[in-house]
Amino acid sequence: MKDDLMVAPNEAPLWFKAVVACEIFIQIPYFLFAVIAWVCEWESSIRSTMHVYTAHVLTTMAPIMLHIAAGPALGREKRLC
Repeated sequence: MKDDLMVAPNEAPLWFKAVVACEIFIQIPYFLFAVIAWVCEWESSIRSTMHVYTAHVLTTMAPIMLHIAAGPALGREKRLC
């Protein structure tokens, strides 16, 4: 099955480019901070940032799940919407 999101960068949907940008500029720095905080046992600082990270993951999953449920890769009879 061909993944229609893994195409040339100039052909990818705008929402997908935005999610990838968030991965690069939000998630990667957060992971570096989280590892340092975990090693240094900074529980109070990692707990508050975990809520922000969780909200970010939930909001990026919405367009991804909608694309999976109603995207062009599924046949018309298998779509949820």
